[in-house]
Amino acid sequence: SGRSSAVAQWWFVILAALFPPLVTWSTLTLMDSTLWLALVMAAAWMLVRGGVSVGGPRDRIATMALAALMPLTRPEGFLVAPVWLGLIALRPPNGGPRLDARRALPGLATFLSASAGLTAFRWLYFGQPLPNTYYAKQVGAWPESGIRYLGSFVLEYALWFWLALVVAAAAAVLLRRRRD
Repeated sequence: SGRSSAVAQWWFVILAALFPPLVTWSTLTLMDSTLWLALVMAAAWMLVRGGVSVGGPRDRIATMALAALMPLTRPEGFLVAPVWLGLIALRPPNGGPRLDARRALPGLATFLSASAGLTAFRWLYFGQPLPNTYYAKQVGAWPESGIRYLGSFVLEYALWFWLALVVAAAAAVLLRRRRD
């Protein structure tokens, strides 16, 4: 069972790393996406591997590093890191107690320290607590942009095929019901 678990973990990493939209997103944008992807993959790996043991110093250091780097790398790190730490608290390592907040406390303390430090730096240096992209985009509702984004998402990820398939299946079901 241990060997099959290790094989499943490696397949998870290989398939996620080779997922075409993920590869495109992480290599062609030349932004912080690759670092963010590495952090999220490392966090997912820790959860798949079985959580974080309370006494394991390497796990504790890795948890603290990931929890500090997530909010420093991307704005969504302020949401992803606490959710990930909550999952660590819920995930029992090797059949331990079901909920043990001690597994997440070192990471939580590091996350809060890094988040407070980053917010203080932004406030002191830029005069604003949030990233400048927030203020640049905060102009009000812009539904045309959202519709264009949705259209390009459907086209780029071939969702049009699945949408057409669902519409065709729904039409077939409706026609069959009318005949009966």
